[in-house]
Amino acid sequence: VVNMLLQQHRLVLKRDPTENKLWYSLVDAEKASKMQGLSKEQQKVYQQIELSGDKGIWVRDIKLATGIQQQTITKALKILESRRLIKSVQGVHSKTKKLYMLYDVVPSKEITGGIWYTSNEFDHGFIMTLREFVSNLVGDHKKEGISMKTITERVRTSGISKIELTQESVATVVMGLVYDGILDKAREGFPRRSFL
Repeated sequence: VVNMLLQQHRLVLKRDPTENKLWYSLVDAEKASKMQGLSKEQQKVYQQIELSGDKGIWVRDIKLATGIQQQTITKALKILESRRLIKSVQGVHSKTKKLYMLYDVVPSKEITGGIWYTSNEFDHGFIMTLREFVSNLVGDHKKEGISMKTITERVRTSGISKIELTQESVATVVMGLVYDGILDKAREGFPRRSFL
């Protein structure tokens, strides 16, 4: 039964490098059908990409890890992409190099630049709009101050951002305004306008 499932690509043998143990993992039928007919080299390339997780992997690193020739890797990548097993992404730090990751994996913030980037470009306009909104909001509450939680809630309900900003993200903007001398930290960490 195990050999039959392995041949059908429904079962994958994995190794835990820390404990040096082997285990089997069941693969869903759709993915197994996409894996049918892949050569050993193509499977090795896929496995290296799978190991990279949400960080992705460059072709050079696949070549070093597998020992497979460049031409064979290029062909394997095209086949894996056409079967929608993998995808290529460009990171914000190295726009000329493609990173490869599994098709259904969301790239990490280190790759995409997070919320501060749109289409791999630093979104200066969005940040300036957000800074202005936060500065005006704090100015409107200059006497009593305003908490980070309230600022975050107001940013979320304002419609400024198409994605939901976390309190940590909003705090980054507020601290930028503090460092720029536009806001001051007041009692209990509430920001206030510094020159009103």
